[in-house]
Amino acid sequence: MKPNVKRKNLYSDILDMKFSMWISTKARKCIMKAGSFDNYLISTKPEVIDSRMGLYLRGLIKRKQSDPEFEVPYIPGQASMPRTRVTKHWEYKNVPAIYMPKNVRIAEDHSKYYIKTPQEMSRYEIAELERELRMLDEPEEFSGGAAEQNEQDDGSDRTEQVKHIPEF
Repeated sequence: MKPNVKRKNLYSDILDMKFSMWISTKARKCIMKAGSFDNYLISTKPEVIDSRMGLYLRGLIKRKQSDPEFEVPYIPGQASMPRTRVTKHWEYKNVPAIYMPKNVRIAEDHSKYYIKTPQEMSRYEIAELERELRMLDEPEEFSGGAAEQNEQDDGSDRTEQVKHIPEF
């Protein structure tokens, strides 16, 4: 037989946080009987609590009770954002749609058509991007005259080159 499980919002006074979690009707009745979510977790034996999340929250509550200065860490799965028309499109992959004929879609790797963020790039792609940006900002550094000048400077004293470096 399947347990009667529902998603409920529970508030912890000690942790001063709201939790949205799946709980059984029996657990909900026990929470109501204990008076609050905190009282239920504190008074219930760890062997009876069936979830790792419940045991983790119980440990946090006990620690917060013993040390009021304890700062509660982020608990995974508890951040929530209301679902609106603006946030609904975030649920889907945020990649621009590009029309491609069917034969091109099958035959080619079309990852080159998408713009990558720096977090998605490899270190080699980032280095290449930085080099290209430097070329745009300082074109005289990448021209042929700069290469010839560097060849002439190789035999000269290194102290002269250090003098021209701006100090921070």
